[in-house]
Amino acid sequence: MLESLLNFEERAAFSDPVFLVVPGLGLAILGLFIWLGGFGFRKSLAAIIGGIGGSVGGYFITNQNTIMSLLLGMTAAIIAVIFEGALTKGSFWRRLLAALLCSVLGVAFIFTGMTLLLLYKGVTAISYISYQLPFYGSIFAAMAIFGIIVHLSLCQHTRKKIRKKKEADEIEEAKEKPLSWRGK
Repeated sequence: MLESLLNFEERAAFSDPVFLVVPGLGLAILGLFIWLGGFGFRKSLAAIIGGIGGSVGGYFITNQNTIMSLLLGMTAAIIAVIFEGALTKGSFWRRLLAALLCSVLGVAFIFTGMTLLLLYKGVTAISYISYQLPFYGSIFAAMAIFGIIVHLSLCQHTRKKIRKKKEADEIEEAKEKPLSWRGK
């Protein structure tokens, strides 16, 4: 896998800048959105993570057979959505899993987008990252943990908010409703 990335790094120097800048900016912006605000798209993100993980795993298991790895990726995406939906509704573990998925996927997109932008500038980013793997791994983990904390603390469950607002509206209606001559 590292050889494929290093080969891509070498070929990127000769490619059109549009093929590096546009996807790099798009992935970085999408990554920032998912990293800190993608909590509402849990099932979609679970499918994306499952698909990517299944495809990468299938690529190595099937001796780099592309069609089989795509089939394994689709199967893993379906399993990820079922697993995400099978957890108990509204539980802490479901929220933790969703926050973990959003944070890890967002950070991965940010890293990929920034790497593409660095490749556009002519920096051998993949080679440098491969030599400094513990350092960049710790940055990745710290960003993912920060994203999980943000999701769990700032992104409260919307159903609870809707239910509380509905209860408050019902109480407000009951106060405004005029009483009949019997007091009811």
